[in-house]
Amino acid sequence: MVAIANVVFAYAGHVAFFAFFSELRDVRDYSRALALLQLSEMTLYIATAVVIYVLVGKDVASPSLNSVGPLFKKISYGIAIPTIVIAGVVNAHVAVKSIYLRMFRGRNAMHSRSFSAISLWAAVSATLWFLAWVVAESIPVFNDILGLTSSLFASWFTFSLPGMFWLHLNVHGRPLGWKQTILIGFNCINVIIGIAI
Repeated sequence: MVAIANVVFAYAGHVAFFAFFSELRDVRDYSRALALLQLSEMTLYIATAVVIYVLVGKDVASPSLNSVGPLFKKISYGIAIPTIVIAGVVNAHVAVKSIYLRMFRGRNAMHSRSFSAISLWAAVSATLWFLAWVVAESIPVFNDILGLTSSLFASWFTFSLPGMFWLHLNVHGRPLGWKQTILIGFNCINVIIGIAI
């Protein structure tokens, strides 16, 4: 089950899509940007997985950068660390922004650069980063951290919530055609898969 959760985790970045969609100057660019992102992401993931599997075989360490020699390990981590930090910052930004908007909802201070607004943003950011650090330090095995976060969040955001949203938006007690019935079944299966993972 951890292997499935890790695959789900690899493609769980879509949680941030809507937060960035709301900040685009021209929302018509969203579809093209999303298609380019997904195409490049899948290409890089598949190419990396194939190269690692061909060169290392079935004994790949977790994380896979630990499977190479000492020199290449340092070079690989030097290249990978900025992307890992950026991925963490993107998801943290989405979470901080969501909390910040709920705390300042209905007040003019939300869009100001006042001391209280900046202090609140910094406090929420520091709190979330501290909690992430505590979780990361309390679970020493990298694969277990990925499995835990994927099971708690990624599978829920990837399968269950989209299925629930679709059902909420499209099932209203009206007569259903065969296509609608198939889509209802598909989304019910999505919800069950998200709960199971």
